[in-house]
Amino acid sequence: MQIGTSSKLRTNTFAFLWHAALLAVTVTFTDINTVLPSLILSVGGNDIHLGILTGIMIGVPLAGQLLFAGFLHTRKRKKPWLLLGIYLRVFALGLLTLIILYGSQSSLPLLLTMLYFSLLIFTVSGAFAGISYLDLVGKSFVGDYRKRFVVKRQAIISVGTLASALLTRLIFSAVGRDGAYPLLFGLSAGTLLLASIGFWIIAERSAEGIAPAAGVPGENPPGSGKLLTVLRGIPGILRTDHNLRSYIAVANLLGAGTVFLPFYLAIPRRFYQLDAAMLGDLILVQI
Repeated sequence: MQIGTSSKLRTNTFAFLWHAALLAVTVTFTDINTVLPSLILSVGGNDIHLGILTGIMIGVPLAGQLLFAGFLHTRKRKKPWLLLGIYLRVFALGLLTLIILYGSQSSLPLLLTMLYFSLLIFTVSGAFAGISYLDLVGKSFVGDYRKRFVVKRQAIISVGTLASALLTRLIFSAVGRDGAYPLLFGLSAGTLLLASIGFWIIAERSAEGIAPAAGVPGENPPGSGKLLTVLRGIPGILRTDHNLRSYIAVANLLGAGTVFLPFYLAIPRRFYQLDAAMLGDLILVQI
């Protein structure tokens, strides 16, 4: 099935791949397993504070997606909501940078509260933007072209993430931990802002007339985006969709490992000196 003109398809492909390449950089600069836990530990936090951080960065987005899905499902155009989510993330990263630069003299409870508040905006807006992003991908690419696009995007993300891990390691080694955090978050804000330019040029296509994939119902029934309706339908979907069950099992196994990773940073701090060089090595090994 054709998606508009070939020119629009090329434009949309470039826009999404442009965003993917730059987003890969920000993912490592704000890594939830190493960079952010190290930040909390460096300002005086402990294992309990790492647990709060993990809840904000991992648990909140999952709940947020359920809450936002019903609202965004009823919006005819998703691009404005995607851009809103991105710019809220940019704001959160900028705020985080300012807090680190000028809030170091605050008391530990106040400093942690400000950091958590910024990270909460960052992760909630990410969940909000993610739903619109997936919708736009689904409407922009269908059939075999969608598969090719996903492969291209994953290749770019993989290379970009590895390159940004090397850059992150270099930054920690060059300026030390205290100087690295505001630099990384400031660079993340600028890079994410630059990445959003791609979405301004995409041609958002209406979902009407797009043929669903095999086994996927076409038009959603009225009210299907409501949270309670979605929750009631989950058992039936799980019984009939083997791929989804496998995906959920793998995602939960990966999620369990991710939850424990931040706490590993607390171990070397107790027995060794968690310096910038070690943190840079941990980031690179993880990637």
